[in-house]
Amino acid sequence: MAKELERESLREYENRKKRNRRRRMIIVTSILLIAIAVGAIYFIRLLNKTYKNYEVIHKTESVSGNDVHYISYNTAVVRYTRDGAVAMNKSGDVIWNGSYEMKDPIAVTCKKYIAIADRGGNSVQVYNFDGQVGNFATTYKIVDIAIASQGVTAILTEDNESNYITMYDEDGSEVIFDKKIGVSEEGYPMDLALSMDGQKLMVSFMNFTKGVLQSTISFLNLGAVGQNSTNRFVGAFVYEDSVIPTVAFLDNNTACAYKDSGFVLFSVPEKPEVIKEEPIEEHIQSVFYDNNYTGVIVKNSEGEIPYRILLYDFKGTKVLDKKLDFDYENVMISGDEIVLHNKLSCKIIKTNGKMKYEGTFDSDILGFYPQNNMDRYYLINPSNIEDIKLVE
Repeated sequence: MAKELERESLREYENRKKRNRRRRMIIVTSILLIAIAVGAIYFIRLLNKTYKNYEVIHKTESVSGNDVHYISYNTAVVRYTRDGAVAMNKSGDVIWNGSYEMKDPIAVTCKKYIAIADRGGNSVQVYNFDGQVGNFATTYKIVDIAIASQGVTAILTEDNESNYITMYDEDGSEVIFDKKIGVSEEGYPMDLALSMDGQKLMVSFMNFTKGVLQSTISFLNLGAVGQNSTNRFVGAFVYEDSVIPTVAFLDNNTACAYKDSGFVLFSVPEKPEVIKEEPIEEHIQSVFYDNNYTGVIVKNSEGEIPYRILLYDFKGTKVLDKKLDFDYENVMISGDEIVLHNKLSCKIIKTNGKMKYEGTFDSDILGFYPQNNMDRYYLINPSNIEDIKLVE
């Protein structure tokens, strides 16, 4: 009898332990769910906050002049001039600097790489986060340049009779691809774009055929798919009565051709296919894009508000149509923010159309670049590069 009571006591003890464990698990799970919900609410509110002012966290004295240019470089910023370039982080620390002599420097970035080329000259400089990795000269005069995520460059050059497209490896020591363009046969090259992996090239040509203006978008594949094709050519699309001044790879497998009357989205995993052709009747004032969206700003044909922002996803679906009453000079998109500014004023509009920030500054704005897509930005004026934080 005593042993039976002992067994019952043990069972009751084990049952109590199990009930207590279940209670603890329920309490811990509930606390975690509440914490996650509170965190999600806080994060959503943070992303959708409206700001009215800013504070300067850090400022670095800069140089001024007509030949001083800036470009966003991941979470850093690069200042480049005719005689050199320097990359700085938000604390003003120099990541790298380089010296050169150029008459008309232009710069492009992709991931950790930046290329600076002398338009109308022959010099090319390539840098990554560790500093200079390439310093080379082209055979002909530089017209335009593109760079991939591993430092491969595609350079459009010209002489008195022809144009050329040449691709170089990271340090410029090896020519990966070289093509002479017969202007009378293919047309005048307007723009070129390089995929992030450096395997696909997109070129816009303009020509007159029997007195008719037309533009051609040509695609070249530098990988295995293009090996058996003449000059790596894998596809072309012709558009009559259209000028296509800008082409871009939005991500590694999606490209866009911006016409004077709309745009065309392409899927380019290897060979190109049209995703959608979007006609736009209003005059296109500006184009902008990143690896999530493509957009245009058009002259508003109705009412007194001068512009409209049209934003699309990569399927060509319009996700935003917003009137813009702002005489902007520059526009860019980063994440879910459309950043516009003129010499003294700035607006940040979310991709859902909500106004995040609008303000006026005391000095000319030379650059306004997001750092974290939340509340930190680079504000560049003629005197300083400022790390600023938006406040309510």
